Amino acid sequence: MISRYSSTEFFDELWTSHLLVVIRQFREASNFNALKFSSYRFALRLGASALAYHHIPPKGAVDNSVFNVLSVGFPQDFTSRYVSQKLHEVDPSIREILNQSRTHWWTDMEYTHHIRPAERKYLSSIDISELGHGIMMPVFGPGARNGYVSIGFGKHKPALDQSALDFVQMICHFAHLRYCDLLSQDQPRAEALSKREREILTWVTKGKPNNLIADILGIKESTVVTYLQRSYDKLGVNNRLTAALRAMANGDLDI
Repeated sequence: MISRYSSTEFFDELWTSHLLVVIRQFREASNFNALKFSSYRFALRLGASALAYHHIPPKGAVDNSVFNVLSVGFPQDFTSRYVSQKLHEVDPSIREILNQSRTHWWTDMEYTHHIRPAERKYLSSIDISELGHGIMMPVFGPGARNGYVSIGFGKHKPALDQSALDFVQMICHFAHLRYCDLLSQDQPRAEALSKREREILTWVTKGKPNNLIADILGIKESTVVTYLQRSYDKLGVNNRLTAALRAMANGDLDI
């Protein structure tokens, strides 16, 4: 188990003996099940007793329902309630962790943002100590496809310093990127935006309303709406702001 290592010994051994092996396993994973299996093996190597990976698609994505990708070792009633009741929408630790860049211990989480009433209610409804010790980290991907990983260690807290935690986060981030790669293979290729569609969305990012965009471009407002609707269909979204954000994330806009 991980608790028999000092953080320095853990980091040195895992780095020299397993880093390239783990990375290769993730890279060679040809499907989601293979990636999940490799991820869980890595967690077991850490001495973990639980692992969860949650993927957060960008707003307006056609696969916006995908959330709970992997959850192993956590209490079944907690996991079922968390997913079925969409508690991630009121879990303040997610908003906090995604606004930072570092790994945090569950019990050391400090909230720097205002806690909303729904989030406060959620916090009062759970006892994080029942889950034991664990870490939570953000992972960031292409096109604003972000997520977070939770790794639980049970009752015994391993002696991991920040360097070791950074190493674990690096591995988890690579696994997240591989998940995004596999996911993109299942997504239909988006049709390229036309020059006019890109032009209109660029003005949207600058806060211009449709009527003003029409004046700037010397076209009818109804024509602007038509081009916007075409861009919605291509980007898989349903409103002008989300379309502009998606196009920016895809690198389609020159701003």
